[in-house]
Amino acid sequence: SDIARVRLATANFWIGRYHIQQEDYAEAVPALQASLAVFDRFPEARQLSVNSLMALVEAHERLGQRAEATPHVQNLGANSTAPTLIYRPELASPLWESGEVALRFDVDAEGFVQNVRVPDGTEAELAAAVTEAITALRYAPRHDNGAAAATSDVSYGFRFSRPARR
Repeated sequence: SDIARVRLATANFWIGRYHIQQEDYAEAVPALQASLAVFDRFPEARQLSVNSLMALVEAHERLGQRAEATPHVQNLGANSTAPTLIYRPELASPLWESGEVALRFDVDAEGFVQNVRVPDGTEAELAAAVTEAITALRYAPRHDNGAAAATSDVSYGFRFSRPARR
């Protein structure tokens, strides 16, 4: 029955989220794909599909499988008129003490950040660290006439801080 399929898909979604929480990303992918296959068949389960897509993007991105994440990223951007930030990895190490850098960049049709522009006068080491961090973000691209499309000149206030030293 449809109810049994949706319940199983819901269980698979939570199993996938559990594996992500445990940092076992490769184990998360099959469970999340199974949940998405069911949720996509039911228009009333759109939010569950979105949740599964977001989790799949996270699992693939954390596995370094950016190409595998791309179809899910593009699906998330369907019907949008502007790129939407959907994945932000935790930085392995803090940047500077604290501050904000106003960045401009482009988002391509696959949701990748391209052509990062850092304000003139930004210290070179900080500019390099911020550029590296911002290119790890993933966006759901906007769609134009039903197809994923690039967006130029996106602005982003990149905030950072270093935890207090003990």
